[in-house]
Amino acid sequence: MPKLKMKIDALTPQHVKIIKYKGPNPSAILTIAPNILKSILKLSSTSLFTDQIKWDTSSKIISFYGQWRGKDGKDKYTKVWFKIIAQGKIDENNNGELTVWLTSEIDVGFEYKYPIEKFLLWIYKKFLYSEQLKRYAKEGRRNADQIEREIKNYFGIGG
Repeated sequence: MPKLKMKIDALTPQHVKIIKYKGPNPSAILTIAPNILKSILKLSSTSLFTDQIKWDTSSKIISFYGQWRGKDGKDKYTKVWFKIIAQGKIDENNNGELTVWLTSEIDVGFEYKYPIEKFLLWIYKKFLYSEQLKRYAKEGRRNADQIEREIKNYFGIGG
């Protein structure tokens, strides 16, 4: 069945929030990131995805990488996705650096069978559903800000 799809960036115009940290235990992000997503978005385990966890232990400086997604289903047509990507290095004293990227995106998809339905769905989206999408985008920004604050608070980053 054909689908009318669109993606909306909830963090517009910024697109991504970036957090940089230097100090002790930066690899703790690998443990706290999924818990932060789960608690702030009130997600069940089926809506939280750990896409990648990687370690490079081939030298004295150990590199790590993690990627998580949280799916916040809003209604029949809309899902808000939050994504955290973390990359960093630690030395033998467990000190190092970390960079975290946070994004929030709204996925909208309307299914239709006939061309007239596509036209009617477009009108519905344009004139009736657009206010609801604005509310979802505002909530997505607010949740992304809260996720950013939680990560900064954990690592003691000001601002």
